[in-house]
Amino acid sequence: PIGNNNNNCQLSTVNRQLIITPALAFDRQGNRLGRGKGYYDRLLSQIEASTPIYKIGVCFPFQLLESIPHDSFDIPMDEVICS
Repeated sequence: PIGNNNNNCQLSTVNRQLIITPALAFDRQGNRLGRGKGYYDRLLSQIEASTPIYKIGVCFPFQLLESIPHDSFDIPMDEVICS
């Protein structure tokens, strides 16, 4: 998501099976550290409310950490791919 206000974003009704998600960092449990606005967490929870989806995080090796701070509302990835 780009910009400050994505509340008007409409999701298509196409059957989704996979989403690839960027982040500043991931940990080995699939938690992601974003930019602190919760855009992806809101988007992922909205999508998963209607259909299950497999979530993949992508990162460079320096972005994969042992652990990062996370809250109960943060949506973890199912898999993290590191180049």
